Amino acid sequence: MFSSLVKKITESPYQDYSNFQRTFDSNNNFNNLLRTNYAAAFGENYNFFQDKQVEDIKQVYIKLKPIGGELLELHVGQMDFLQEYSLFCHELKKILETQNAKLAEKENKEKIQQKMQDRLDSDQKKLDTAKSAGKTEAAAKLENTVSTDEANLNDAKANAQKAEQDYNNYMEESKTKFPALFVDKTISLVRKLQASSQKNNQIGSKILEVAQQFHDFDDPSSKALRDRLELWNQTTV
Repeated sequence: MFSSLVKKITESPYQDYSNFQRTFDSNNNFNNLLRTNYAAAFGENYNFFQDKQVEDIKQVYIKLKPIGGELLELHVGQMDFLQEYSLFCHELKKILETQNAKLAEKENKEKIQQKMQDRLDSDQKKLDTAKSAGKTEAAAKLENTVSTDEANLNDAKANAQKAEQDYNNYMEESKTKFPALFVDKTISLVRKLQASSQKNNQIGSKILEVAQQFHDFDDPSSKALRDRLELWNQTTV
């Protein structure tokens, strides 16, 4: 009995517990509640309860009821931590993706510059050969080609220099932005995690205290329950 109650509250408390709390607050017939609404709320059958145990179970609920709100607060805190952690990872990912994009752009512009340089070198050799051979007409055409190559190379150099400057500027900015972001977010996340851990320990202690007060239930699983709660409490300290 009690093991099922505590198991539900410790392992899946949020929606089920709040539903049960609303049902209990609106129902004065506790005996009927245990046998119908309580079973429906937790998805278990409590028809085997004895009348003499109803008052004990009621006291368990009364003592555990405030813990339900604390469990919900803990859940909200954990969700807040996960949301901030997710946003932190997203920001870091954006920084790295931008760095990679600017590096790729820089390397691409450098390749284009090298391609223009190779083309100019090739056409310049052809021009020199034509001049040496006295091929005036061919040399004139090649001079126009070389002039075009030189203009294209100058444009490629300017684009490559701009891409390199953009990359260097962003990397310099990241040297300041990344550590500040990392430190600030890490401190915030650690504090949230510590607060969540402390809250979890406090709730575990409260549930264990309730379990120790009602250790005389006629329940074959009571010893196993106490052992499990003791172990659970130790692992959260």
